[in-house]
Amino acid sequence: GAAGAKGAPWSRRGRHSMKWTDEEKVKFIKVFRQHGRDWASIAKEFPDKTPSQMKNFYQNYKVKLNLTDILVERGEPTRLRGAGKVAGSKSGAGAGRGAKS
Repeated sequence: GAAGAKGAPWSRRGRHSMKWTDEEKVKFIKVFRQHGRDWASIAKEFPDKTPSQMKNFYQNYKVKLNLTDILVERGEPTRLRGAGKVAGSKSGAGAGRGAKS
């Protein structure tokens, strides 16, 4: 089963390269444009990295590399933390919630 599979199969195959090269970063952006947050599909383009490493890279570099802009171009939700706070001007649209008298 999946018990104990916490990355163990990957490490046995030599998928331990943690440092991303500049070339890999450029390649990630290109592949990310094609696949969005489909980490498994992106990982297929990187034989030495796991889908989990793809997601971690996205989380760590989404601001620095403007990866959320790519999601917007693709029409995908960005799920930015704190986005609800920024959208305060739209709060009037949900005025029906809890407005029962």
